[in-house]
Amino acid sequence: MNEIAKNMKELRNKSGLSLRALAEAIGISHNTLATYEKNNVTPTILNALKICEYFKVPIEYLIYGKKILTDFNDADLLKLFKEIDEYE
Repeated sequence: MNEIAKNMKELRNKSGLSLRALAEAIGISHNTLATYEKNNVTPTILNALKICEYFKVPIEYLIYGKKILTDFNDADLLKLFKEIDEYE
């Protein structure tokens, strides 16, 4: 199982959601979601983003299984990232 499939399934299981419940919540079919989790198909970018938005994790979480580094030594860069995070 690749990391994306494993991390996606782990997020869903930790939340106690069924395939159908998550699929309904993000607006895709449960069959599509199942193919992602079984590693038969890689999720489209749009569907990966829907999953990440639902679980409030960055897209890197699906790929790496962890959040990306958020501590920066450059104060100006950190300020810019915080400003970007505030846009909706």
